[in-house]
Amino acid sequence: MIHLLNILAETTGPMTQSAPAAAAAADQAAKTWHAPWEKWLTFYSTQFALTALGTFAALVLSYWILTRIFKKSLVQHHLQRSTALGAIAAIFYFTLLAAHPLLMVDPYDMIAVTIHKTFAAILCLVAIRYLDRLLIVPILMRISGGPPSRFIHQIVIAVISLFVIAGYCSWAFGIELGSLLAGSAVISIVIGLALQETLGNFFSGMVLQASVPFQPGDWIQVGDVEGRVIEMTWRAVTLITNSNNYVLIPNGTVAKERIVNYHSPTVATSVGVAVGLDYNIPPNDAKRVLVQAAKDTPGVNVNPEPSAALASFDDSAITYKVFFWINEPQKHGGIEQAVRVNIWYRLNQAGFGIPFPIRTVELTDSEKKQAALRAESRAARLAVIRKAPLFSDLIPELQEKLANETRDFALAAGQTFYRQDDPGDSLFILQSGSVAVTVRTEDGIETDLPTLEAPTIFGEISAVTGQARGGTYRAKTDVRAFEIDRDHLQDLFTHDPNLATHFSHIVAERQRGREELLKKVGAKRTPEQHAHSEPHNVLDRMKRLFALRIR
Repeated sequence: MIHLLNILAETTGPMTQSAPAAAAAADQAAKTWHAPWEKWLTFYSTQFALTALGTFAALVLSYWILTRIFKKSLVQHHLQRSTALGAIAAIFYFTLLAAHPLLMVDPYDMIAVTIHKTFAAILCLVAIRYLDRLLIVPILMRISGGPPSRFIHQIVIAVISLFVIAGYCSWAFGIELGSLLAGSAVISIVIGLALQETLGNFFSGMVLQASVPFQPGDWIQVGDVEGRVIEMTWRAVTLITNSNNYVLIPNGTVAKERIVNYHSPTVATSVGVAVGLDYNIPPNDAKRVLVQAAKDTPGVNVNPEPSAALASFDDSAITYKVFFWINEPQKHGGIEQAVRVNIWYRLNQAGFGIPFPIRTVELTDSEKKQAALRAESRAARLAVIRKAPLFSDLIPELQEKLANETRDFALAAGQTFYRQDDPGDSLFILQSGSVAVTVRTEDGIETDLPTLEAPTIFGEISAVTGQARGGTYRAKTDVRAFEIDRDHLQDLFTHDPNLATHFSHIVAERQRGREELLKKVGAKRTPEQHAHSEPHNVLDRMKRLFALRIR
């Protein structure tokens, strides 16, 4: 410092001893802008050079030590680059200040003024970054209870940066902000009109952020567009649809449209489909079939259970609505489609029709075609009945009676005929396709038995003994089958009671074959199962169930 004062005295000494006119001229010359490059590239003395070198080394060492001490904190708050930028600026600034103290304090030296302003600008940038990471982000996280909204974060940073830039411009360039704002009123009006839509999106985005109708990751529907929210910016909301396409919806449009958020208040969402059925179908029977169709659909929640309601009495049909819950709202379209498909198969199985609009037309050719189709189906059932072990010994009249009174139905792959432990009063004859069989043993383990291929019979044990279903039978492929219920069997046994003995032997034999399969897979054989595999025990149960009087 003493050395600097001596240099100042040497430089100012001649001015005090000169004439007043020379002093005035020198003072006037000193107050004009200049850029003495040759002075910046040289040193006054070796002492200044050593001072600058020592300052540079001390600052570099200090930066290295501090970054090692606070390394974890800097990494956690993502401040490494900002810190490095501020440190580099400070090192060069203070090194130049030590090397050229007189030039650095000269208010008319353009190089010094530029260095001061540049250093101040870098400090402002670093300060904004530190303020953001250490103060603004923690406050926003505390308010939102999680990661801060990108849109709100950007707004806060923009406002703070605007004030900092205004203060810097006022200090560095002497700009009067008040006069600038007053003089740009007309320009502001023109810009406001030109950016009317953009500003509308901006303020709509602020309203959406304040009300928080949805968050990134939610599956929403805005008007006719449906998709998952990817991000929310000051201008638009970005969705990704089921078609894997990005859709950008302006905030102004989002604020005006009806918004459906499938993730709020929970991910579980209730959806529904409508179907029209014939007036002759009892409503309770119709609702039972519709609910079962929904239960059999993958993706439909078991709890809460699906439900069905009679919605309206229309011109050609009674309209029912089936309601069910799903946990994947983005897949609701595919699940609704699967429910409709299962409804068709279940209605077809139950013999319930979906009516066409009622018209008075001539149907002579159509009736002939329908009659031919019914005759063809009846002939196919009769051919299967004649080959089936249980019915092959029936007299032709009884075989034809069964073929006439039963009806074909179809099930889609994955639908169930029945589940284990369900009550059963009918047997099924498979005409085409294959059926998967699953048995749950006493220890709760589910085991797959060999697949049943058409033509075959299953379900006869429950039909003739009254015991619960012994396994779960599910269509492995699309199948066609027909059902013979207990009333049909009652007619057969009433006509010829001795048929019961024939049935008991075949049923017992099939039961023993089923037990052998269970034994191969390690299932335990209960005393009750052993009893059901004996012909006389089966016959006794049939006598009680069908009220037969045979010896």
